[in-house]
Amino acid sequence: MPTYNPKSGNFYIRAAIEDPRPILGHEGIPGHFLQLSIANHLTDEIRRQHGDNTFVEGWALYGEEMLMREGLYPDQSPSQGQVLRLSRYRAARIGVDVNLQTGRWPFERAVQYFMEGGGLDREA
Repeated sequence: MPTYNPKSGNFYIRAAIEDPRPILGHEGIPGHFLQLSIANHLTDEIRRQHGDNTFVEGWALYGEEMLMREGLYPDQSPSQGQVLRLSRYRAARIGVDVNLQTGRWPFERAVQYFMEGGGLDREA
């Protein structure tokens, strides 16, 4: 998943290196870019300036899944696997967040869960 190069100061997402389409669907069209472009044209100042992160992320995830459902990625392709791995990682974040916030897990247990349940490397 995420990779940081301290020499260059660049942050990379390996998923985008494998195939940029799932990330472009999330960040671009039909994802964040489209949704926020529409929001920027709202006449109500509060609606234009206030973003509901749950809706924004939900819309972007919907875009990723819609593109997969509509056949942008062939069955059993690396691209389809990438979308499913990202979903697995996001699901693992829920368990980590709840258990860290409630004090049930120490940090090391959260790292272990991300590695086992989310498919992440220790460095991520």
